[in-house]
Amino acid sequence: GHVPCGKDGRKCGYHADCCNCCLSGICKPSTSWTGCSTSTFN
Repeated sequence: GHVPCGKDGRKCGYHADCCNCCLSGICKPSTSWTGCSTSTFN
């Protein structure tokens, strides 16, 4: 399913769709950041 992410509450199906939500839940601006993933959200 999709989850809200980011300050604007955008919905996304993949981490990379939404400023790369990392495992910590912090959004990063690029997939090149350590810990970011393009895995699907559960």
